[in-house]
Amino acid sequence: MKKNAKKKEEKKPKEEKKPADPRKIVLITGCSRGIGYTLVDKLLEKKTKLRIIMTCRDDEKGQQLYKELCEKYPEDVERFFYHQLDITDETSIANLLEFIKKTFKKFDYLVNNAGYSSTGRDFNEEICEETFKVNYTGTVGFTEKMFGNINKNGKIIFVTAKSGSASKLKNENLIGKFKNAKNVDDIAKLAEKFKKSIQEEKTEAEGWYKNCFAISKLLMNYYAKLVIKKREISRESISVYAVHPGWCKTDMGGPHAPHEPTEGAERIIYLLELPDTVNKEFQGKFFDENKVTPID
Repeated sequence: MKKNAKKKEEKKPKEEKKPADPRKIVLITGCSRGIGYTLVDKLLEKKTKLRIIMTCRDDEKGQQLYKELCEKYPEDVERFFYHQLDITDETSIANLLEFIKKTFKKFDYLVNNAGYSSTGRDFNEEICEETFKVNYTGTVGFTEKMFGNINKNGKIIFVTAKSGSASKLKNENLIGKFKNAKNVDDIAKLAEKFKKSIQEEKTEAEGWYKNCFAISKLLMNYYAKLVIKKREISRESISVYAVHPGWCKTDMGGPHAPHEPTEGAERIIYLLELPDTVNKEFQGKFFDENKVTPID
């Protein structure tokens, strides 16, 4: 009988899979200064279990700040990441998402901190466009591109302002439009209504206040209130909050503000540390000094 000449193939040892990193991932926008930078610094200082993605619009400055923080917290480098991000730029957003998918697949918490405020008291269409481009249109567009990339039981935190309150409007009919808004499309219509009031020079006559920053934050406070109705949010049990960080001594807040940036950062950290399960009493609500506060 002929012997079987074929040798049995040696079995290769199975590669052991690394266990998934259980630490939550927080993505923070607008970290080149002020509250955004301070928030990253505090999260590193506090030795939280979070993995942190710091983003900045100005890549050169972002790279420099990332390097400085890595040198300040060398033991935390492995949980600290940086990527350029301009929330108004489609290519920039796409590049960030590619980085997230390749590095983490998804993330857990989104802190929408990027913001813009004009200097001086000028009030016109150009200032409105620049302000809304970041504070409203840009933030909404960026947030909705993140849907599907946030893990179940994640969080979305909008850094807004208590100046964005419907109670400050001077027309009951206009106040009613905010109070009775049914969905985010209704908020988009109100944004267009405000822009049109500037074009037609009817802003005060229609009951608005002549402050583009405050109106952009008013729109975002109501967006946060209504975005919880979207299927992408309810299906994944994502908690949504808006928060007033306080009037802080930043480039935007000015030197005479009563609060330090660390106080604003701590208000955001309070929300990050809340339980991940959706709390119906907190969902879509506005927080000031760590308490739910009415915006109507």
